[in-house]
Amino acid sequence: MDKQILDSIKKVTTGVLIYTLVGLIVLLLIQKLTLSTVLGLIVGCAISIFSLLTIARGMVGFVEKDTGKATFSAVFGYFFRFCLYAVVLIFAAKTNYINVYTVAVGLLSVSLVIKAQEIFSKTKKK
Repeated sequence: MDKQILDSIKKVTTGVLIYTLVGLIVLLLIQKLTLSTVLGLIVGCAISIFSLLTIARGMVGFVEKDTGKATFSAVFGYFFRFCLYAVVLIFAAKTNYINVYTVAVGLLSVSLVIKAQEIFSKTKKK
């Protein structure tokens, strides 16, 4: 992979780890820190990072493929990530092992971290 892509993934992954720690502190402060909420947040963040890595790996491969194969790979990758999110959320909803709400918050972690980093970089430039 390209060095710039790896640096971006490293920054986002570090941001997600900070996001997870902040989430755990918030859970502690509102007195909802149980094993199921912690596991839900950790599983959601881990799946979110895994999805980011599959997107990055797929993007590198799109350049080398022709249009038809790249389109098929993109659609398959999107469907795979969608199914992965669905399986994790359904598992969380059906069992008491992990909390479905903290899984959902964890699944949003990469998106929120990327948006936050974008906002901070814009304010830093000004």
